[in-house]
Amino acid sequence: YDEVADFLTARGAKRVVEIGTAWGGLAKRLLDKVPGLELHVVDPFLSGYDKKDLQSHIYENIQKQFNLDGEAFSKVYAQAMAYDQGTTNGFGCRYVLHHKL
Repeated sequence: YDEVADFLTARGAKRVVEIGTAWGGLAKRLLDKVPGLELHVVDPFLSGYDKKDLQSHIYENIQKQFNLDGEAFSKVYAQAMAYDQGTTNGFGCRYVLHHKL
């Protein structure tokens, strides 16, 4: 992730879009390391979208564990990500999650 942050810093990036944020690791690193960056992330947080994809299986297991339907899982996960990045990590309005089913 540091290489991406260094690349964006060297180019003076001010606004970036990340497609598919999963756990938010890249988002957190970019917001930590790139001064003044506004990061827009796009993710529907769907489980079961690809039988060969590990993240798809992880989402599916979490959904089953908490007895959520697909829409409820997606909404709860999106709320948790927005809270975690925007509030817990202190990025506020620099982190913008675009989530729509």
